[in-house]
Amino acid sequence: MFERAGVRLKCEVRVAMNGDGFELVWTNPTGEIRVERSHDPAVLAQRRQQLQDLLKVDGWTRVGRVTPPRAL
Repeated sequence: MFERAGVRLKCEVRVAMNGDGFELVWTNPTGEIRVERSHDPAVLAQRRQQLQDLLKVDGWTRVGRVTPPRAL
């Protein structure tokens, strides 16, 4: 879960709904859901990390975690 200016964005890697592979699921503040699928959970974990890094640069913070300040 990420937050910026009181708005939350949810991210999770899960077993695919149909049981065939895995899904990276992003739910944005408007409720729109985006899904990326792969048979390799490591691929989705790497993709999730890339997206999390982009969110941090854009000012989002992990809810419940301490995010170190950005270096200037």
